Amino acid sequence: MRLLVTIPHYFRGAAPGDPPGFYGSETADAVARVQQVTRCIAALHQTFGPRQTLAAVQHTQANTTLAGSVDVVLVTNPADHLADQLPRHLFTQFAVEAEPRHLGFVCQQILREQAGRYDRYAYLEDDIEVTDPLFLHKLTWFSRHFGPNVLLQPNRFELAHDLDVLKFYIDGDTTRPDITSAFQDVGVNPSLTADAFGQAFVFKRVDNAHAGCFFLDPAQLARMCALPEYGHPTDVFFGPLESAATLPLLRAFEVYKPARENAGFLEAQHLGRRFLYAKPPEHSVEA
Repeated sequence: MRLLVTIPHYFRGAAPGDPPGFYGSETADAVARVQQVTRCIAALHQTFGPRQTLAAVQHTQANTTLAGSVDVVLVTNPADHLADQLPRHLFTQFAVEAEPRHLGFVCQQILREQAGRYDRYAYLEDDIEVTDPLFLHKLTWFSRHFGPNVLLQPNRFELAHDLDVLKFYIDGDTTRPDITSAFQDVGVNPSLTADAFGQAFVFKRVDNAHAGCFFLDPAQLARMCALPEYGHPTDVFFGPLESAATLPLLRAFEVYKPARENAGFLEAQHLGRRFLYAKPPEHSVEA
């Protein structure tokens, strides 16, 4: 299995005293951001790459039936990034003159240019960590079970230890379902059910299909690349960042996520606790 992952990365940081922006690239904490991006990139190699061993008299390679080769391309502009503070041996930097919020569309173009060279093609925002070694296999199972017209997206979550909510899935119903309805009719085939691992799992079409990432097989990539607007900057799905990660999926597939009762069937961690902290103060737990 050969995996190509493209990651848009931008960091200028807010000036001390300025209110932080909504996106991680707009925070003032460069140290925390370096840690998050490092975790994002390292997890790809730790989860899907070949450098895994089993402790024994002589260390032996582990997960040979699950892992493969991983190439990570970090897409930046020439100046505003933290690439020099990241583990350079784990990625290739691609610097390009582009609007910071349009770097995701450059990632789309790279995926199209590399079509035919990999078994899986991924887009990943730089603060998402995937640690499920069965992640790609679950996607293969889903597409084989339900056909080429559907696509499964993960549920993103944040973690805490000091709140009454310890695991918070962040992509709930949107306050603007009209935006999604312009591209998906979630009332058509609203749910799918299939047995796996000895139990039934439910998958739902949702009005918030955003997950900050996608992982496609070659046929799915070809289908998405055939869209005339693929690779061209747009902000019609909430904004340019969300459009780069999600809009072509909505145009090319019927998009599903694991239903809330089995949300963890396919999931990815959103690093940090921005959405958890956005919850009302009564959700805090006294020390």
